[in-house]
Amino acid sequence: MARTAIAITAVGTRPNLYTAAITLTNGDASNHHSFVNDGRTRLRVRNSSGGATTVTVSSVADSVTGRLGDIAVSVADGAEREFGPFPPSLFNQSTGVVNVDLSAGGSNVKLSAVSSA
Repeated sequence: MARTAIAITAVGTRPNLYTAAITLTNGDASNHHSFVNDGRTRLRVRNSSGGATTVTVSSVADSVTGRLGDIAVSVADGAEREFGPFPPSLFNQSTGVVNVDLSAGGSNVKLSAVSSA
């Protein structure tokens, strides 16, 4: 099945430049997720599921500088974590998106992607 897309919210880089409501996406541990990455995008994960969930951000092989490797972090119940930004050459799949997998999901795990304009 297709991955669930995480909508990008553009935010300003200077205080009071503009504000935007951040779009939250429910966690989907079956289909997992992806988001379009411009190299300035950060992923945020909020977990209130009653247990920890592991977030894995998939990297791609980089034959020039070496590979950073996948990022896998456990997010405890009641915690919020931010990841990124993600260098496109190390994290963008051939379609220009970053793939994100969850060990547990549902409406109590929220994801958002924020890019500084």
